Amino acid sequence: MKFAIAIPENTHAEGMSIGRLPAELWLKIFTTGKRLDDTTLFAYTAQQDSQVDSINAVSQTCSYFRELAVGSPALWTSIHITNTYCKAECILRRVERSRPLTLDIAIYLTAKENKDLARGVEAAVDILMAEIDRWRSLRIRSSVEEVARPVVMRLRDRRALNLEFLSISISGRARGHSSVLSPDIFNHGAPALISAKLSGVAHMLFRPPLSSLTTLRLEGRSGRRGMEFGDFVQVLTEPKRLCHLLIRHDIVRADAWALQSPGSLRLTELRSLHIYSESGAMYVGFLLAMDAPNLSALTLEGVFDHDLDLLYQTIAPPHNFINLLRLTLITGSDLSTTTYVKACRLFPNVTEYSAQRATPSSSQLLKVLIGGALQRDGQPFVLWPKLQMLCLRLDISAESMELVHQAVATRVSVGYPLSQVCFFPSQNCGWMSVDEWSIHLRTPVQLVSYAEVLPGDSVYMDVNDIDHPRVSLHLSMYK
Repeated sequence: MKFAIAIPENTHAEGMSIGRLPAELWLKIFTTGKRLDDTTLFAYTAQQDSQVDSINAVSQTCSYFRELAVGSPALWTSIHITNTYCKAECILRRVERSRPLTLDIAIYLTAKENKDLARGVEAAVDILMAEIDRWRSLRIRSSVEEVARPVVMRLRDRRALNLEFLSISISGRARGHSSVLSPDIFNHGAPALISAKLSGVAHMLFRPPLSSLTTLRLEGRSGRRGMEFGDFVQVLTEPKRLCHLLIRHDIVRADAWALQSPGSLRLTELRSLHIYSESGAMYVGFLLAMDAPNLSALTLEGVFDHDLDLLYQTIAPPHNFINLLRLTLITGSDLSTTTYVKACRLFPNVTEYSAQRATPSSSQLLKVLIGGALQRDGQPFVLWPKLQMLCLRLDISAESMELVHQAVATRVSVGYPLSQVCFFPSQNCGWMSVDEWSIHLRTPVQLVSYAEVLPGDSVYMDVNDIDHPRVSLHLSMYK
């Protein structure tokens, strides 16, 4: 269902400068402001306690702007509650102005609050609970779910008809809560739920229906084990169409992986996987245990060379990584050249490789590429012959850029040219223009927008969805 933007007729615009612009243009500007507000709010950054956002400010600027804003439901669909921003009249006003559209809701609470604030939060949540059939996304973040004043557990015997995205982050466990196997919230159903993020203890205590998910993020607590292995497997295999999976921290005991049979974890629809393991055991453990023949994107965060040794010793190439095209490493130190050679055998069809923290001067992969053809069993071979895109952290030193040019030229000479080399700019270089980049890199460039959404193709903004502009070299001169 589509809804037209309401544009008031015969309104008097105060000031000629405002009146000269069409209402449609003003609404586009207001919508952009709302989008920026949502990005800030839903990424858990600043302004969580602000009582004045851009849309409220616009509606109070002049009568013309007010009529435009109030008559446009799409501008009021984002609602947030905090300990200090929970006035019932403000929440109700947004609920009414946004009708009949679906709502994006964020509830961010801290542990310390007085009784008056607690009652205010409860009243605000009461208003939203009455609109549960309109929820499109829900984000809840709290240090502890209080048994006496619950927020998450109010969702227990509920049905969320239109809820598509759910993010729950609860840092600690309060007395009275225990681990659950069956859905413990929305246990009357959430048929539209396709993306869920469960952080802290939420994956153990406040589990929603999982069967319709296509994206799942499980983030445990540093240094603390969470689930029993059987429960972990049940959570991963319940969604039959799970395409994107992120697991951060050791959700299960490190020694549990050694007991699993290769291929016992069937994830036949999985397309992208992101793993971060503090112990290192989950990298090999998960990759050995899973049966994911359609996996096309793999991100290994915090991995070291020795974490992957058992993988090369156990798996006969190419195992079920034949469809893996995108490989990303997020690690403090780059892997060794030996590891890259082994990775090439294990993941032979990689077309895009990203090392977000490796610069050209520190990248061991770049050194391998500059070396050209390698020897294996007395026969020459080229590392990742299908590689098209290489992404590294930017270092604008002359030495680094010379290494990049050498690598690009070598790939052309061996018959496997790259189509794109991209850089993640450092914070002190993000201000430069395209022309300035071209001067520094001694090559024509273009700026490429790149959203690192974890995992792969989720459409919902979250704390880990960071927009990284990339500088892309024009490589036509090498062809």
